Amino acid sequence: MTVASQGVRTEGIRPEISAIIEKYRSKPEMLMRVLLEIQAATPDNFIPKKVATQVSQAVGMPMAQLYEFMSFYSMFSDARQGKRVIRMCKSVPCRVRGASDVAEAFLGELGLSEPGQTTPDGSLTFKYCECLGACDYSPAVIVDDKLYGNLDPAAVKGLVAELLEGAED
Repeated sequence: MTVASQGVRTEGIRPEISAIIEKYRSKPEMLMRVLLEIQAATPDNFIPKKVATQVSQAVGMPMAQLYEFMSFYSMFSDARQGKRVIRMCKSVPCRVRGASDVAEAFLGELGLSEPGQTTPDGSLTFKYCECLGACDYSPAVIVDDKLYGNLDPAAVKGLVAELLEGAED
């Protein structure tokens, strides 16, 4: 039985996304996995509202609860973002140890005016997130599940160059 036959409309959704929704139908306990798979399969690295609505219906979860879940975890986005996302911790330990200066260095190196923006080539988005759980390494960022810690503005230039080089692979 398909998702569509269960009352979930998948018209206008790419076939690979529809297949992911189908795979996790009626499995709300797998919400993290379904959202991760969908976001990875979306060209602009986000979960469109149309898709979120269909996930909500497929797993039997109200949209408000789905968005609460998505907003709690910094790896999910309901807006277009770069292929890779630099998540900068904004917790107190990071701020006390210079996160604001590091954030300004990232914005400058990436040519962005504020957090939440994406480079013109779509390769990197810089955004704040809540605690990364790496206070011993603050200020810290996480990119592709890799933690970069004990950062200072001088280290940012090399890190951005490394990330941009990796984006070309």
